[in-house]
Amino acid sequence: MKWLTIDYIKRHSRIEYDCEDDLLRTYAEGAEEAILHICNRTYENLKESYGEVPAAIMHASLLLCDVSYTHRCPVSSMNLSVVPYSVDVLIKPYILLAGVPLANECNRIMEVLNVQHANMDYFANQNDDAAKILYERIDYLKSKFAAVQHPTPMILDSMRKQTADLVKAVEMYIASLNT
Repeated sequence: MKWLTIDYIKRHSRIEYDCEDDLLRTYAEGAEEAILHICNRTYENLKESYGEVPAAIMHASLLLCDVSYTHRCPVSSMNLSVVPYSVDVLIKPYILLAGVPLANECNRIMEVLNVQHANMDYFANQNDDAAKILYERIDYLKSKFAAVQHPTPMILDSMRKQTADLVKAVEMYIASLNT
């Protein structure tokens, strides 16, 4: 284990006995490895970039360990659902995309959407249905594209087209206000 400790995992998950320490160690190593893989980083790179393992990475690791411990198989008799804004949101800022051309293009498209979002901030708060619809469309595309883990050329083409259509619609809307 690189940053988690058995004691820390036990405190987080409120485990008071020692008989499953080996199991917890396996979960911790898997959680750390998964997060480093998703973030496209090494432990050394993470420490070099931030001086220590960021609290959000630590939190995400503990969540993964706890889920592995409490739900030991991939199926359940209960209807389980993902807790929104948990592990993925915690580690997303630490994902290293530099040097990955498709991911960099995906980031550029997200920046265009952020600019459009900023352009429409003022208008969406007015009593203008057209502005609200555009604003909601921007939010929808942002959430849809943010979920893309590994963009492919086909996904990027779709993102480019949808974003270009949206930019055109926002420009036309703003132009209509100036006339």
